[in-house]
Amino acid sequence: MALKTNGTLWSCGDNTYGQLGDGTNTNRSLLTQIGTDTDWAFVSISFNQSIALKVNGTIWSWGRNNYGQLGDGTNISRNVPIQIGNQNDWQYVTTGGGFYLAIKANGTLWAWGRNFQGQLGDGTTINRNFPVQIGSGSDWQYVSAGAFHTLALKANGTLWAWGDNNYYGQLGGGYPNDQYSSIQIGTQTNWRSISAGGVHTAVINNSDSLMVCGWNQRGELGNGTNTGNGPGGDSEWGLNPVSCIPLAKAIFNKQEIFTLFPNPTNSFVNIQNPNNSAIDKVTVIDLTGKVVFSTINCNGKINIQNLQSGIYVLQIEFDRKIYYQKLIKQ
Repeated sequence: MALKTNGTLWSCGDNTYGQLGDGTNTNRSLLTQIGTDTDWAFVSISFNQSIALKVNGTIWSWGRNNYGQLGDGTNISRNVPIQIGNQNDWQYVTTGGGFYLAIKANGTLWAWGRNFQGQLGDGTTINRNFPVQIGSGSDWQYVSAGAFHTLALKANGTLWAWGDNNYYGQLGGGYPNDQYSSIQIGTQTNWRSISAGGVHTAVINNSDSLMVCGWNQRGELGNGTNTGNGPGGDSEWGLNPVSCIPLAKAIFNKQEIFTLFPNPTNSFVNIQNPNNSAIDKVTVIDLTGKVVFSTINCNGKINIQNLQSGIYVLQIEFDRKIYYQKLIKQ
């Protein structure tokens, strides 16, 4: 799947279940445009299904639907994008192994699809063919789905996990069993980046320490061994005295790409600055290449209320380097 800067959506490859979204089940060896819409903002693909957000905050899915992962209330596969519900306040979505999780603009977390290991986090192992809210919290900031487990960050910097955990301890909390509801991992409030792999996990805190746990038979953890949190590894059933294994040389350069939140937004956007220093200059550019406005000595918060709805590029000048990020104005 691919997005162009003009908001069009393209796909190629296997199309057995209609996951390319072109209205057929024909495999494609060349990129093919999906419909004629020019308002696609984000797209993600997992196994045999695809999901995308539009600029207006609606969410769309297509492809295989054997677990209800398309979220349309059925188990019927689709070869064209169909809207999930009628809400227009979706902000972010992540794809797992036959399931999805999404965050709304109000900070609530929703999930649907396959749930055999409790990866949806609704306290059950029942598959869901429509989005169900996970808990009652409205402070979810980011979520990442693995093959059968889920990680999430809250706005207060706490780390949470649920789903598959047997054998490899990929949830990172030293728990021996699958978890069907969200559990907090440790007590730290300084987590800032998370990634759920197939059956392993990686997280970074505000001190740039990288922590890993889970399956490591092919060196996924990057700790110089093939030893992980599983039988024959560091501990049986993931029962480890610490939640994750720290890498010995996890000192990361802070020249990483800035992130924007909320994005999409209709008012203000915050630019996440890795080391909390003032940004030299921010320039907002529309898709024709025209500079809309710029500001110097930015404190990390930009007012875009006067912009028309659409897709923009933020050119961020910091420490004599230039970074680019896509911004969506609702």
